[in-house]
Amino acid sequence: MKKADVNKKSKNTKKDKQSGGKYTKYVLIFGALLVVAIVAIVLITAFNQNSKDYVAKVGSEKINLQVFDLYLEEVKSAMLNEAQINPDTPQAENFWKTANFDGLSATEEAKRQALDALRELKIQVMKAKEKNVKLLDEEKKILSDQAESDIQYYGNRIDVSALKQLYMEQYLAYKFYLSETSAINITDDEIKSVYDSDPKSFDMVTARHILISKRNLETGEWYSEEEQQEAENMAKDLLERVNAGEDMEKLAQEYSEDTGVTENGGLYTFTKFDSYVQEFKDWAINANVGDTGIVESTYGYHVMRLENRETIPYEDVEAGIKNSMLQEKFKELLEEWKKDPAYAVKINDKVYNTLQ
Repeated sequence: MKKADVNKKSKNTKKDKQSGGKYTKYVLIFGALLVVAIVAIVLITAFNQNSKDYVAKVGSEKINLQVFDLYLEEVKSAMLNEAQINPDTPQAENFWKTANFDGLSATEEAKRQALDALRELKIQVMKAKEKNVKLLDEEKKILSDQAESDIQYYGNRIDVSALKQLYMEQYLAYKFYLSETSAINITDDEIKSVYDSDPKSFDMVTARHILISKRNLETGEWYSEEEQQEAENMAKDLLERVNAGEDMEKLAQEYSEDTGVTENGGLYTFTKFDSYVQEFKDWAINANVGDTGIVESTYGYHVMRLENRETIPYEDVEAGIKNSMLQEKFKELLEEWKKDPAYAVKINDKVYNTLQ
């Protein structure tokens, strides 16, 4: 072989090596870019998935989507109950479409209430951590076991880990409440002063009512102004008949739209500590036996008569008064904490806006 050929071969070999080096370099660069792309996709997917798991943040605390759904369901149930509407009926469906709460739809109002309740829970959890209020190991086990037992009632609405977390946060908030209120000094004189200022308000009262609704109970639609005026006129007519001496229980059985009237004839016994329609309760607690009148509430027009009132001794209501005072003072603290930017709520709009 000629020398020239040898030189030519050497040049080609060098070129081949250079080409091979470039190819290897490109493969390595492409591979690195591919890895970066895959990692980015994984991170984006994880981020997107993660962003779907929570409805809002309170400080650094996330509000779990499944937990929010449970709270929302409870709020919606309470709203329907207050409006005396059975769920899974055309009336309920129409309620969510047409009811208005200070400019918010019924659904948005339910979401607002659920979010506010969970925000307050998260604030208490964070405050508990700040003040070193903790759950004991045995408390954690009891709560964990309870969640595992209860999970069957929730179906697929929440997983057991989220339910355990919820139970533990709720109990931690309760322990924090006890810790905070134990430091609040309410004297016996202060409690007695509340009682003495209006002892009548602590009586046990019995009232009968006839409810004339402001909306169509079959469709759930609110009556027009004209129709509501007709309902009010009917209530006035019934009040005149009651005052004229007609049997109010029979009138209630015939005209009242209270769903419990068939069982109790419109008769209710309660104290100020019981959960009743506020307007209904306020009227009864401040009335004298035999007084009649009409009370308007979100339910409609209540034709009222106070049937009985029984004085409750101070000793029997002392604990209730103290608890109410503690709850009020703790509520004031909570409202102050809510003003702190550290506990501001940041809504995850992509999730929150899709909830119904």
